[in-house]
Amino acid sequence: RYAELNRRANQLGHYLRKQGVGPEVRVGVCMERSLEMVVALLGVLKAGGAYVPLDPSFPAERVRYMIADSHAPIILTQSKLYSLWPQSEAQVICVDEQWEQIASESPENPVNLSAPENLVYVIYTSGSTGNPKGVMIGQRNLLNILQFFVEQLEIGAADTLLATTTISFDIAALELFCPLLAGGRLAIASTARGEMESLAARMQQVQGTIVQGTPTLWKAILEQDWGAVAGRVQVLCGGEALDWSTVERLREVGGKVWNVYGPTETTVWSSIYGVQAGSEGVVPIGRPIANTQLYVLDAAMAVVPVGVAGELYVGGTGVARGYLNRPELTAEKFVPDPFGGAGGRLYRTGDRVRWNPGGEVEFLGRADYQVKIRGYRIELGEIEALLQKHAAVEQAVVIVREDRPGEKRLVGYAALKTEAEGTEVSELRNYLAEHLPEYMRPAALVLLPALPATPNGKVDRKALPRPEMNTGRESLVGSRNAVEEILCGIWKQVLGVQRDIGIHENFFELGGHSLLATRVISLTRQLLKADVPVRALFEAPTVEQFAKHVARAGNTRPSLVLRSRPQHLPLSYAQQRLWFIDQLEAGRSTEYNMPRTLRLGGDLDLEALKLALNAMRERHESLRTRFGVVEGEPVQIIDPPSMIDLPEEDISGLDNAVQKEHVLAAMRREWETPFDLANGPLFRLKLIKLSDRDHVIVLNFHHIISDGWSQDIFNREFVTLYQAFHNGHANPLTRLPLQYADYAVWQREWLTESVLRDQLDYWRQALAGIPEELEFPKDRPRQAVQTYAADACTAILPGEQVAALKQLSQENHSTLYMSLLAAFAALLQ
Repeated sequence: RYAELNRRANQLGHYLRKQGVGPEVRVGVCMERSLEMVVALLGVLKAGGAYVPLDPSFPAERVRYMIADSHAPIILTQSKLYSLWPQSEAQVICVDEQWEQIASESPENPVNLSAPENLVYVIYTSGSTGNPKGVMIGQRNLLNILQFFVEQLEIGAADTLLATTTISFDIAALELFCPLLAGGRLAIASTARGEMESLAARMQQVQGTIVQGTPTLWKAILEQDWGAVAGRVQVLCGGEALDWSTVERLREVGGKVWNVYGPTETTVWSSIYGVQAGSEGVVPIGRPIANTQLYVLDAAMAVVPVGVAGELYVGGTGVARGYLNRPELTAEKFVPDPFGGAGGRLYRTGDRVRWNPGGEVEFLGRADYQVKIRGYRIELGEIEALLQKHAAVEQAVVIVREDRPGEKRLVGYAALKTEAEGTEVSELRNYLAEHLPEYMRPAALVLLPALPATPNGKVDRKALPRPEMNTGRESLVGSRNAVEEILCGIWKQVLGVQRDIGIHENFFELGGHSLLATRVISLTRQLLKADVPVRALFEAPTVEQFAKHVARAGNTRPSLVLRSRPQHLPLSYAQQRLWFIDQLEAGRSTEYNMPRTLRLGGDLDLEALKLALNAMRERHESLRTRFGVVEGEPVQIIDPPSMIDLPEEDISGLDNAVQKEHVLAAMRREWETPFDLANGPLFRLKLIKLSDRDHVIVLNFHHIISDGWSQDIFNREFVTLYQAFHNGHANPLTRLPLQYADYAVWQREWLTESVLRDQLDYWRQALAGIPEELEFPKDRPRQAVQTYAADACTAILPGEQVAALKQLSQENHSTLYMSLLAAFAALLQ
């Protein structure tokens, strides 16, 4: 009863205040879900402090970290949990054992010492650095959402809210405090593993009228019999994207269905949508709750139009104070509000959303769920949605695994519907092959009885098992000769498969892809001395078929190892092509310039930057290579290492608009200034200072010494060197065993006249009959000297057209880029 609950909380509040608890003092609470736990939370708040929930089911190391990071001087717990408690300098109070002493305190409300700005709790969420991070929520933040939901759900004395969430998640604050504020009834349930089936029975037992949970939790509840509570329950669904099939099932057995959304950093929920009938697209996450603002912005924090995807920023009363002891991360995620008053902040959610024409926000997926595998950008949500459309699939999730360092792969996990338990992996694989291009298909599909869940009901991605690659064959045919035996060993090594490989198994169905195929070819050349092209593996994807290509293959190419260099270093064929074009254009061409900019935010260590630049130039011979002519033949000339300076320009005195134009002009100059291949240097850098904590580096490389992959390597190593020098450390990078000049020497030895003749014959046949040039209609005569004057033309296509193009691409097993390129080629014809 309320009187008893209030009396016990008051007594604990007085007791804690005598122990030094007051405003901004954090108190750890580690208790099992019970009325005693609610008394502990209220007692902390009555004393004016803030609680830090510590889940007793968490690993000891995680709890130990949260205690140390939160600097909680007191921990409230129960005697049954004391033995599990890690060593701590904090004062540990077992509420049950010490209740006689606590009960001697006054039953009256303690004098209120706290203000709306003071902390109410610190919730720890997972962090990208490997350690959890504490989110600091103030009393004003929490009161805003509690008041809103009491009014929105019209909670009253006749309502019973069934609390299903552990206090380690902020949703618990809404579940525990809303009914107490409104005079309703609070019932507590457990959602621990193995106890999910008791939820429906618990709902019937307490006659629950309000329950919130994730879609994963609701799907589990829907399998149970709701009995007498059906039709009277208000359902809150959040924490994960909600699908229409779950909505329809909830509407059949429940009452009002609300889709809610909000990160921990904006205090439980930030938006709400009263779900109406629907069946297509995504279920909206709705409109902002009271005193909350939602903004959909692009990378420059500019507002995007209705229907255009952008990142969701949340502003208003719910925005947290920030992360405890993490000022850099706080500054990164909580940014100044350019749309509100002075001092206001927005939280960057990292979620991709868009406004729909009805004025609701639609959730499109996590920005960090957009992954890049083998150079392709992939939205995992797209694959998950497709899997869940299969008639046999109850629930699906797709993740990127890196079970072997450096080898990322997509892995899909599916839980089948009860009536579809006999469904084979091959059926799902064929289904995906019908809808997705090869690069978007998971390398492995794993069928599970149910997807693992976290304590608050979300899919526990970290608990998903490592897949065992197989094709569903009951019996494997082993190797029959030495070549097949070696090939089976190569495949086993490259794919990371623990079991034996059969000669009839398909390399790509075992998880292979184009990059792994190149490793197979490399090992085949080393071990079997057979010069097999990569395309052979695509044409013959089983060991039995591939072995026939090996048998027909000629001598292998020489190994790429360090050789003695000739007096005059030759160019690689790629370099010779670019050198020839430069000679043809008399050094005036800029079409192979590769300019780019890097934006540097924060304090800049200029000396470390210059040291990193010169270390990169010393490490990579290409960065100090130029191209001369000896006896009519081009040669590489590698200059010895020497210190070069970094040109600097200070425009910090200009306003933002002028600065932007200045940087763009610097970029244009780099586009338009040719390189001198004979005299070098063939890369240029310039540092532009915008302010003390904001700089831009303008870089430009000639394509003859760099390409896209090279620039990624440059950026990565440049940052590594800068960080090392900034921290006073030596160069951490190991010496390179080979340089590009060594590759050029090797290539000239391998591509002899006979090898070149075979390759040239292939391309002469493949390109036979093509026009020498495309004749376009001209509106003016072509000039005698090419000027390279041009511009980039940008077009934005309507969403419906983009969707149709994506569908066309999927139907033809191509990427959107391939389809657009084909359309452009058709236009040119």
